[in-house]
Amino acid sequence: MNEAIIRLQEQGRVTEADVTSLLKIIRDGNGRPPLMSRLEALERAVAKEEIDSKMRWDLVIAMAPGMVALLATMMGM
Repeated sequence: MNEAIIRLQEQGRVTEADVTSLLKIIRDGNGRPPLMSRLEALERAVAKEEIDSKMRWDLVIAMAPGMVALLATMMGM
């Protein structure tokens, strides 16, 4: 029984070391930027795209009255 317990404890230590190493690779990257940096870059890109999209709609809304007036003037000629 003692041998089985000792063997289980040793396997637990080896497994813990493997999991720790795996988590470090996942967190810090494996030759690539860390996961947190990649996530932050993705969040910045999404925020920039949202701002760009909002600016496009603002431009369309600002141009709409001028375009309507231009069309009305052209129709009147």
